[in-house]
Amino acid sequence: MRTCAGTPPGTEDTGGTGGTGGTDTAREGTTLHSTAADWVTAPPPAGAGHLPVMMEHMGDSRSAFLSASESYVDQVARIPVAELAGPGLGAWDLRALVGHAARSLTTVETYLDQPAAEVALPRAADYYLAIAATLAGGGDAVLERGRQAGLALGEDPATYVRELAARVHAKLPAYDASYAMTTIAGGMRLDEYLRTRTFELVVHGLDIAVATGVDPGFADDPLVDASTLAAQVAVRSGRGPTLLLALTGRHRLPDGFSIV
Repeated sequence: MRTCAGTPPGTEDTGGTGGTGGTDTAREGTTLHSTAADWVTAPPPAGAGHLPVMMEHMGDSRSAFLSASESYVDQVARIPVAELAGPGLGAWDLRALVGHAARSLTTVETYLDQPAAEVALPRAADYYLAIAATLAGGGDAVLERGRQAGLALGEDPATYVRELAARVHAKLPAYDASYAMTTIAGGMRLDEYLRTRTFELVVHGLDIAVATGVDPGFADDPLVDASTLAAQVAVRSGRGPTLLLALTGRHRLPDGFSIV
């Protein structure tokens, strides 16, 4: 199992997100190797009644991502190919929108092979804050990547995304929660990067539903994770009070309000 570059647990403020967890929980006596330093995880205290927060978080992060990807694959399978030339989102046709959503899987498949020497973005919200300027100033590049991803779907998009998801699902178990990978925005731990992919799958799955009427049927876990991340980005960008007042019926959101 691969792990991240970094420091021994307990020596940095990770906000409870930087350790192992879920099916990747380290067992007593297991040495986890790091590209920066090797360290041995301590076994949990005798009689511990619960998993550490960081372990629970990775289980939630990974399971939410897997659930969201399964729903996306099922949604694409129910879209008639003839509809892909129709409207999708903004300047994208439906094919480009579906292709852009598929990038939530292709980036995981690619980035797992790109280890990072350090973690520059410790939390998922940091990713969106880091790319905010890029999104604001590089709209044409984003649009073109979506169009190219749509073309990559080929004549049988359902099979393409099903096989893509199967490869990613099969690849993930070899990587620890704390594995550091190089993303477009900088080095991130796997558990936190997966949260950004869940967010993208959920948001664009809902976009696809609006365009086609095909409900992705997301489970609660990915919906909660995506909504939580959206709130975290809003708070980190100074718009938390605005969001909270709107969610509790005090005010309407300003026109054009968006956290991405």
